[in-house]
Amino acid sequence: MHALRVWRVYLLDRPFTVETDHKSIEMILTQKTTNRRVARWFNELAEFQPLFKWIPGETNIVADALSRNPEFEQKAAQVSLQELLETAKNREIVATIMPNKVTVAQSAKTMYSWNKDLLWIVKKLKQGDEVPKYSLQDGILYYQTAEDEAPRLYIPDDEDLKNRVICENHDAVVAGHPGFYKTYLAVRERYYWPKMMKYIQRYVNTCEMCQRNKARQTKPPGLLQPLDIPKGRWTDVSMDFVVSLPVSANDNNAIMVIVDRLTKRAKFIATKTTDNTTEIANVFMKSYVKDHGVPKTIVSDRDTKFTSKLWQSIV
Repeated sequence: MHALRVWRVYLLDRPFTVETDHKSIEMILTQKTTNRRVARWFNELAEFQPLFKWIPGETNIVADALSRNPEFEQKAAQVSLQELLETAKNREIVATIMPNKVTVAQSAKTMYSWNKDLLWIVKKLKQGDEVPKYSLQDGILYYQTAEDEAPRLYIPDDEDLKNRVICENHDAVVAGHPGFYKTYLAVRERYYWPKMMKYIQRYVNTCEMCQRNKARQTKPPGLLQPLDIPKGRWTDVSMDFVVSLPVSANDNNAIMVIVDRLTKRAKFIATKTTDNTTEIANVFMKSYVKDHGVPKTIVSDRDTKFTSKLWQSIV
């Protein structure tokens, strides 16, 4: 986008080719759903006639001449994480990596006295008694879910402390706002509390930064289309059930409603809520097919009684 702005006067009113190693950009002008940032790009791109051409990164020699220098790659491979942390210019980033673990442990240690169950477990362990899956190290409680896993710091039932742990692995600069499952794996590696997966999922789903900047990964919803007008009576019907009715003399407590989509006439057939798919199909054959024949289409909700293979074979 910066290049288009700089060379705008030369690119207007004429087609041109943009060679890139970012394959997704090839389809950027045809995608249906997007976020606000890409939508702003669309407004600027509307002035131009670009043709995006994907080139594999290994063959994009002109653009990547410096970054793909073998000598540079060799030096970069020899740099360890510890060296990067020691020479980092931004000391705030380093501060968010190391001290939080100690801070969380100290905060958890002070909260054990607020919970009767945890306080009882800590006292038992201090007395030398064994408590399954729990261990105590320097007054800090650890929990081990399986024998082949390392013990993890037990987080008390405190919302602020849980949010601090998740923020460390999701909101921090070095975390980069990953998805729910990656955040869960990062937290699970060192910490534990009951039902932590659901808690982390709710946290990530309500993250304001993720909601603003991350595009939806699901398929776009379909357009609402009106149903075609039937050409004859009782050839196209709608079906549904009215349930939770008082029990009749014949032990019926539900009504199957069949409505002709052309005339809006309806049939009301007494049934039971306990009737299975086969019984409902038999009632339909006797009460509807006998008088009007097999309908061309049936509109219903996604009730399991209507989505079985038996109904598909009837229609």
